[in-house]
Amino acid sequence: YFHIALGAMIGMVALIPAVYLAIGRELQDADLQRDAAGASVLANSVGLSLTLTLIGMAAAVVVVWGGARMLRRRGWRSCVFSSIVGCLFFPLGTLLGGITLSRLFDPDLRGAFRDG
Repeated sequence: YFHIALGAMIGMVALIPAVYLAIGRELQDADLQRDAAGASVLANSVGLSLTLTLIGMAAAVVVVWGGARMLRRRGWRSCVFSSIVGCLFFPLGTLLGGITLSRLFDPDLRGAFRDG
């Protein structure tokens, strides 16, 4: 259940660039949009914000998917992969992912997975 909660938190944090972009577009000066340099900056920030949001949402989906597979004890390799992805999100993800990895590599627990 903790991996599913971690994935939800990662998803919420992944939305920050998109929200920042939406608020920034509303607050920016109209003259900046008409200027060629301002339009270039705006286009770059849109691309960067959407890219960061998509990467974060993909990581959130991987962590939630791995957590759901851990609950059913299926897909040992996918659970290991999702724990490694969770480790990238310091400090909670690192703590949870490290503990999960140490448990997943326990031979008794690995045998409990249907596809080993």
